[in-house]
Amino acid sequence: MLADLRVLHVPSSDTNVLPPVILQLGADRYLFNVGEGTSRSSTQRKANLSRVTNIFVSRVGWEAIGGLPGVLMSMADGQRASESLHGPQGLRYALATMRTYAKRDIMKLNISEIPAQAGTSSAGTGITASPVFTDDNLAIYAVPLLPSSAAKRAEQSRTPQAIVHAVPTGVLKDARYQSWMRTFGPDCHHIVANHDVCANKLMYPSSATIPLRLSKLDEVMFKVPQYQLTPRSPLSALSSATTNGKTEEVGFPLKLGAAEADQVIPLQPRGGPKRYHSGAPDFDFPVNSEEADKLAAFDFDTVEETEQQVQQLVKAKAKNNSKNGVTASSAPGTDELGAVRNTRLREARKQAWQDYLDVVKRIKFDTAPLSSDVAPEKDILVTTLGTGSAAPSKYRNVISTLIQTPSSGTILLDAGESTYGLLRRKFGCRRDGTAAESGALVPQDIDDILREMRVLFISHIHADHHIGLIRILLERRKLQPRPEHPLYLVGTGFVHNYLEEYEHVEKLGLDEDVVLVLNEHLDHQTGVDPTPPSDGTSVTPHTNGISRGQQQARSEDLAHVSAIKSLTGLSAIHTARVVHRGSHCYGLVLRHPDWSITYSGDTRPAPELIAAGRDCSLLIHEATLEDGQLDMAIGKGHSTFGEAIRVGHEMGAQNILLTHFSQRYPKMARSSLFALQKQGQGKNVPIALAFDMVTYPLSRFGRIQGYTPAMEALFAADTEGDEDGTAAGVADGADEKIAASGKTGQGKQSKKPGQGESSKSSGAATVVAGTLGAAAALDDDKAVEATEANGDKRDTKPLFEPSVTLERYTRKGLKPSDWRYLGLHLSPSPSTATLPVILPAYILSLVHTAQTATMGVLGGAYNVDILSTHVSASDGRSWHAVLRVDARHGQDLSSSLSMLPAPEVGGVRLRMRVVGPTTSIQTVQSLLL
Repeated sequence: MLADLRVLHVPSSDTNVLPPVILQLGADRYLFNVGEGTSRSSTQRKANLSRVTNIFVSRVGWEAIGGLPGVLMSMADGQRASESLHGPQGLRYALATMRTYAKRDIMKLNISEIPAQAGTSSAGTGITASPVFTDDNLAIYAVPLLPSSAAKRAEQSRTPQAIVHAVPTGVLKDARYQSWMRTFGPDCHHIVANHDVCANKLMYPSSATIPLRLSKLDEVMFKVPQYQLTPRSPLSALSSATTNGKTEEVGFPLKLGAAEADQVIPLQPRGGPKRYHSGAPDFDFPVNSEEADKLAAFDFDTVEETEQQVQQLVKAKAKNNSKNGVTASSAPGTDELGAVRNTRLREARKQAWQDYLDVVKRIKFDTAPLSSDVAPEKDILVTTLGTGSAAPSKYRNVISTLIQTPSSGTILLDAGESTYGLLRRKFGCRRDGTAAESGALVPQDIDDILREMRVLFISHIHADHHIGLIRILLERRKLQPRPEHPLYLVGTGFVHNYLEEYEHVEKLGLDEDVVLVLNEHLDHQTGVDPTPPSDGTSVTPHTNGISRGQQQARSEDLAHVSAIKSLTGLSAIHTARVVHRGSHCYGLVLRHPDWSITYSGDTRPAPELIAAGRDCSLLIHEATLEDGQLDMAIGKGHSTFGEAIRVGHEMGAQNILLTHFSQRYPKMARSSLFALQKQGQGKNVPIALAFDMVTYPLSRFGRIQGYTPAMEALFAADTEGDEDGTAAGVADGADEKIAASGKTGQGKQSKKPGQGESSKSSGAATVVAGTLGAAAALDDDKAVEATEANGDKRDTKPLFEPSVTLERYTRKGLKPSDWRYLGLHLSPSPSTATLPVILPAYILSLVHTAQTATMGVLGGAYNVDILSTHVSASDGRSWHAVLRVDARHGQDLSSSLSMLPAPEVGGVRLRMRVVGPTTSIQTVQSLLL
C-alpha cells in the first residue's frame, strides 16, 4: 500500500502554530494537529481533508486545536456523518466550549481522551503499553512529553522512516536530545519544524499576488507582506550539540531537514523528503526581482489552471468525436489542446496586462495633484486583514479589520481565524527581526499593536468573526513588558460565555486586564450612554423591566464606557442592532472629535445603523453578494454591493469601504466594479473595495474612486486560480446540439430532423435562443403588439433582422437549481430618441459579441437561452430581456456583458444595464423595474 507523510504548512508569521501533518495510507487520511490556518492551507495546497476520518491532537491548547472548529464545520457542511477525535484529557471540554458556534447536528463527533499516565508500560518508558488507536492500516501510541529520567526508548520492530520535530532550537541543540535522536539510527529522516530553521515564507502566496499587481497602481496602499527566503538559524548550526554550555560533536551525522510547506516524505516505498507541487505560485524569489515582475505580468503557466482547462477541452472534444465516429487515437491529443489554450491565455493576458499598465499611467497622472500631505502617524490607518465571508479561501481570509489612530490606540473590528498570523505577517515582529522589513506606514510591530489595543469588537457569534480571538488574547497576555492599559472587549453574551469557559483551558487574561463589555449595553438608543437627540435634550438611559442583576451589569458597563472615552479620547462609542440571522448582531460606531467610523458587521441594510452612523467619516460595510444575488442576500441576512453603497449615501458617509465578500468570487466579482462606478456617479463619495493585508489611509480615500478603471482592466486579465469550474473552455453537460469543433472559439449547431436550417457562428460560443414554456416575442408582429400594448404608437420598424434560426428546446439533466437568470434593460440615449424594436436575435448578437470580446477567457464556450424580450410595462420607454444560463456560467455572462461598450441599433445608441445572475426569474423581473 502506498503511504506518505505530508506537512501542510510550517511555523511562520502566518502560521505560528504546531504544523498540521497528514498521514496518507492508500485512500485513508489521518490528520495530526489542527492549529489555526489548517483549513485555509488545505485550500491553498489542494489537500482534500474530506477523506480525513481521524484527527489526533498532541495537546489541548490553541496552537494544536485552533483550526479544529473551522475544519469540523467544513466537514459538516460537506455532509460528513461522523468524525473521530483523539487527544489528551480536556479535549472534550475544549470542544464543548465551542458549541455555540461550531456544533453541527448533522455530524456526530466521537471523542477519545487519552489519560495522562494511564496505560503506560511497567518498564517506565512513558509509552502506552497498548495503542490508543488501531485500524486496518496502523496503530498509534501516546508518548507523554518529558517522561521520567529513568525512561528509555521502547523496543521498536523497525527503524522509523521519519520523525517530525516541532520543538525549539534550544532543545534541538541539547546533547541529550541529539543523543536520543541518534537512537533511531542513521537512516531516519529528522524533519525540523520551528521558527528558527524554517524560512518565514508566505504560507498563502495566492493572496499576495493581488497586492503585487495593485502595487503598480498605488505602492503606499498595496504592498506585498514581508517574507524571508532564508532561515534565521540554518540547520548546519545543529551539527554540534551543547551540554552545560559547552559545544561538542556527538555521533554520526543526522539526516536533518527543515520542514517546508507542501513537503512529502514517502513511507512506502521509502524515500527522502520532497516538495509536493500543488500548482500554487509560491514566492520563492524576492519581491523586487525579475521573477516577481513575471508573476505580476501573468508571464507564467499556472499548472492547476492548464490541467483543468485541458481536461475539460479533451472531454468535450472526445464527446464530439464519439458522435462523429472519430476514434480517440485519431483525434488530436492533449498536448495540442494544451498548447493552443496556453498560447491563447498568454496572449490575452499579455495584452490585458499592458492595458492595465496604460490605465495605471493615466490614473497616476490624473491623481498626482491629489497627493495627501497628512503624515501616516497623524492619519487614520485602516488595515483590512481579512475580507472574506463564511470560510477562508486562498485569496481571502475571513473578516478582520484593524484601525490605527494617532491618539486613541489601536482598535480591532472582528477577529476571524488566523487574525494574529495576519497581523504578524503584515507588521512583523521585532523579536524575530521581521519588523524592519514589514514596510508598515507607522513603526509599530505586532507587539506594539497588541500592547496599544484599546477596544476589540466582536459583532456576533458566527465563527468567521471570532475564531481568531483566543489567539489574540493568548499572545497579548505573553507580552513583556505588560500593556499599561486594559483591553475592552465588546461582544455578545454568547462570546463572553465562550471566553469565560475557555479560560479554564488556557489563561486569557479575563481576570487581569481584559474587560468584557456587552454590546447591547452600548446601544445608541437603549444603552447606558444613548445618543442625545438633535434638539439637545437630555436622555434617560432605558431601565424599565430589567432585573437588579442587569441593572448592576449596566452600571458597570456605564463605568467602562467612561473609561473607554477617557482612555481613547472618543466622544462616543455606540452599537446599533443590525439585521442578520439570529439575534444579538450589532454594528459599531466610534466618534472622535476629529473623525468617526461606522462598522456594519454582517447585516442587511439596517435603519438603526444608518441612524447611529449619520455623517461618519468612514463607513466600513459588508458587501457579501452581487446585486444580482438579492434573493440569496435576503435569505442569508447579507447586503449586496449596491445596497451597501446606498446605505453609505443615506447615512451621509464621507467615505465607504466595502468588505466581507463572498468566497464565490475568488478575487473580486468583476461586475461589482461596474456597480461601483454606477452607484458612485454623481455622489462624489469615494468608495473602496477591500483586499486582504492592505492599509487604507483615510486621507487617501479621495483618490480611490479613480482606481476603478485600472481594477477593471486587471481583473479582466486575472483569470488565474478561479476555482468555480468556469475556467475551462467548454461547458460540460450543455445541450447536445452544441459541441466544440476544431479550434477553441468556433462552434457548430448540428441539424436534426424536423428542425430549421442549421446555423454556424465563430467566436467563443454558439448561443441558442429558447423559451421556458411561454412563447417569447420572436417575430416582428409580436414585438409590435408588445409595444402597442404599452401605449407606444411611434415607428416600430425593426432595426435588426435575425440572422440565425431560433429554436425551442429543453436541456436534459439540469434541475431548476442548476440555472441562473440575468436581465438586460435597454433604453435609448438620449431618452427622446425613437425606441427601436429589439428582437431576440439582437440580444443573441450582444451575447455573442460579449463572449468573443473576452476571447473565451471568461468561462470559454457555453450556451445561453433567451427566454423573453418585451417592452417595459412600467415606462414603455425601454426593452427588457430575460436570459437563462447554466449556473456555472452566470457570473461569466454577467461580467462579459457588463464589459461591452454601449450598443447601437440603426443609429440609436442604447444604454444597457445588466442585472443578475439570480436564482429565479421573478427576482430578475423585479430588478429590471
